[in-house]
Amino acid sequence: MSDTSPDKFSGLPKRYLLPMGLVSAITVALIFAVSYFLLSTSVYSHVLYDEASFRRFMATRVRPACTMAEIKQSLGDGVVVTEKHRLNLVTAAEKCSRHAPESWPDGAKADDQFIGYNFGLITSYLQFRDGVLVNFDPHDYDNPSQVTILCP
Repeated sequence: MSDTSPDKFSGLPKRYLLPMGLVSAITVALIFAVSYFLLSTSVYSHVLYDEASFRRFMATRVRPACTMAEIKQSLGDGVVVTEKHRLNLVTAAEKCSRHAPESWPDGAKADDQFIGYNFGLITSYLQFRDGVLVNFDPHDYDNPSQVTILCP
């Protein structure tokens, strides 16, 4: 048997092991916290405001029935939609629901609300009914070359 105790491997006096262990643990925890913050999709969208991060957020974090407050918390207030513009968007959504009912299963109602987000050259309008997201498919945002637009 050989005489191999932990003291021979540490090189540090025992009184430094606990503080060094705590400092190491805190450092690792901070690295994970900062990494999560920087790589979080919603923070990524807030920081960069580009089309790629918007698409990534919409494809991975947004689901049908998200609330308007949840979307605004992550993406901000969006584009102000005037009443005339809102009515045009309702009309466009009605047309889309007639032509492609599988893509617009919730149809359109006169009191639906819309929030627009400008990313790149595109303004993407999200449709809300009673404060809840409707007619949303996260797969519409998977492919960067695919453009899903609701044009009034």
